[in-house]
Amino acid sequence: RWRSINITDQDVAFIDAHLGRGLSEQSARALIWTLRNGFFFRRGLDRRQDVLLLNYEDLVRDPVSVVGRAYRFVGLEFRQSYVAGVFASSVGKQRGPAIDPEVERLCAEMQRRLDDCRQLSLSKSP
Repeated sequence: RWRSINITDQDVAFIDAHLGRGLSEQSARALIWTLRNGFFFRRGLDRRQDVLLLNYEDLVRDPVSVVGRAYRFVGLEFRQSYVAGVFASSVGKQRGPAIDPEVERLCAEMQRRLDDCRQLSLSKSP
């Protein structure tokens, strides 16, 4: 039931409008990804100084930098041994599933918003 927390009537209408077009399961999951990540902005987390947005792909590609930044953000000491088991071997290995073009556009827009927000926070973080 956690998936329905904070879902508004507008969100339900948004989902229904797209599901009514006969989306595949992969496209429906991508649509939900867009909706759930939109909560970051809806809840104002993009404007908070006590929130650090991280990207999973960045984390596994450069764990020392990303995890180190997270540790500095919360005022803790970072040690490289903390990321010794982090590896990027699964990132980019498989082509993503076929997604409905409109849903793919929505996902790309959400990813751009998240990336822009993350870049802004990087310029402010220690």
